[in-house]
Amino acid sequence: MTNRRELERCLDSWDMLGDPYAVLMLDIDHFKNVNDTYGHQTGDQVLKLVAVVMSDCVPEGAVCSRFGGEEFVILLRKHRMDEAYQMAERIRNAILMSKTPYSLTLTVLIGVSLYPEHGKSREGVFLAADMALYQAKAEGRNRTIAAEISA
Repeated sequence: MTNRRELERCLDSWDMLGDPYAVLMLDIDHFKNVNDTYGHQTGDQVLKLVAVVMSDCVPEGAVCSRFGGEEFVILLRKHRMDEAYQMAERIRNAILMSKTPYSLTLTVLIGVSLYPEHGKSREGVFLAADMALYQAKAEGRNRTIAAEISA
């Protein structure tokens, strides 16, 4: 699991090379309730669990990073949408099946986008993943949504 600075360094490198990549933006459903009900120590355990599961599910060379709060980002170099979507679903299901503190049912939503298909800039690709994440939230959570290519 990398930090935000390493994530940015990796993106700088890939952008310089013109490499295509997938962005998986992951958000833990109802994370505030975990902190409010069980305390921040349990919330920290949940964040660590999600980080471990993500890292275990991705191929070598993938970049996993906490993005802020209960959001994480995974970068997959040179992956097609079907591959990135399957990876996201594998992660989502692995988190759902994980042993958690207090036997919590832990669910996540994941938005998936591709560079350069969903944006000619890093910001555009991250915005597309974020919009897919919000669509997943609106559709009931615990799901993966692939960004749509706008006309």
